[in-house]
Amino acid sequence: MRLRIPILTASLLLVAALVQAHHSRPVFYDVSKTIQVTGVVKDVRIVNPHSTFIFEVAEPNGEKTQWIGTTASGAALFRAGWTKETIKAETTVIFEGSPAREESAHGILIDSFTLPDGKKISVKND
Repeated sequence: MRLRIPILTASLLLVAALVQAHHSRPVFYDVSKTIQVTGVVKDVRIVNPHSTFIFEVAEPNGEKTQWIGTTASGAALFRAGWTKETIKAETTVIFEGSPAREESAHGILIDSFTLPDGKKISVKND
């Protein structure tokens, strides 16, 4: 009986630590910086817990680089005004967010999308 509270407390602390580790964005992204990257969407994966966009960026030297953008859950995107028709493959989009710490990863934690018509959709990364 005396061990129930310490075991329960330790269990709750472990769960809290695991949740925080899962959402430790500063490990993978430089959240002190914001970048904009324009690319042509190649694939959209609206899933939980994080949605993913694969897009192609034309580099200044003419080469094309594949980038990966991670953002909020599908539920959060829908709350922000997203529909299944918002962004499709081959759409040119401006992605804004925090760059991956490893530059060669070509990654971004997306905070907003600017569509070809100029509409900007902000998302909360949950």
